[in-house]
Amino acid sequence: ARFVGMDEADIDWSRELRRRHEFFLEKRSLGNPEVNRRRCAFDVVRGNPNVERLVHTADTNLWCVFGVSLEYCVRSAALGLLALGQTVVVLRDAVVPGPGGDPAMKRALAELESRGAKITSTGDFLGAHA
Repeated sequence: ARFVGMDEADIDWSRELRRRHEFFLEKRSLGNPEVNRRRCAFDVVRGNPNVERLVHTADTNLWCVFGVSLEYCVRSAALGLLALGQTVVVLRDAVVPGPGGDPAMKRALAELESRGAKITSTGDFLGAHA
């Protein structure tokens, strides 16, 4: 795995993708979690200039998105990838709701699906892509 900072420049993504298949992408941070939430600091696609270069260099257009919290970080990553013309699959059993709980999670999944993301389970995704 490789950590990719926001301020890293001149990354040879073709070489990195041959060497690794897992990347941790730094997100902008504005202070404590409440400040980050209010100021939308959870958007890694817009917040880290390396993400777009990585996405366009990777030999895929299918991205599986999961994590914490669905209404913020996961939603932003999925929408950012969709805006880059990518195919996005959200694993509904591998996401955790934020402070809004299950009702907010259902709304976020419905929004992502309406914007073009496919919503599925981990098992179904792995079965289809094994």
